[in-house]
Amino acid sequence: MLEELGVPRTRVRIMRFFAMNGEVEIGVRELARALKINAGNVQRELTKLRNLGLLELTTEVTSTYSSTAKLRNLAKKVEF
Repeated sequence: MLEELGVPRTRVRIMRFFAMNGEVEIGVRELARALKINAGNVQRELTKLRNLGLLELTTEVTSTYSSTAKLRNLAKKVEF
């Protein structure tokens, strides 16, 4: 659905991952491997999602991210 609205596919896949995995904390490279997406693309999308308030950087040293309540609430309303 979000892809039909023009949201980039990589961003949708990342949002879906976090929505389906609850309050998981995951690093850029680990997420890139899990989704089979280039790590640079994942990093750019994570930054955009963080700026939108949907993800938070939980560990700056290892660039570990987790979902925020805003994303979890959105996931209840929108089908990823």
